Amino acid sequence: MIKQETTAKKDSNIPQDLREFLKILEEKGCLVHIKGADWNLEIGALNEIMAERKGPALLFDKIKDYPEGYRITTNVLYRDTFQKIAFGMPEELGNIEAIRYWRIN
Repeated sequence: MIKQETTAKKDSNIPQDLREFLKILEEKGCLVHIKGADWNLEIGALNEIMAERKGPALLFDKIKDYPEGYRITTNVLYRDTFQKIAFGMPEELGNIEAIRYWRIN
């Protein structure tokens, strides 16, 4: 069997996976860790409150009634700045400029 090498170059501006993206948000102070939330009563409510306030992304861990290690993240793409980070765009771009940037790159 012949091993094929990929020629795709890793774009250093774009997070390569969710863990890397969350790490970037955390370093910017835009990710809040919440432990022990109730899946039925609290996660949805907290998600909606943070979305209305254009608050941080949320990472829920140790969720009630779920095994340890099961986690949920919300609001990761709600803010336009988070979208720009996810797609490797400069955060200071306005929304129209970001669309132009996306089309060109």
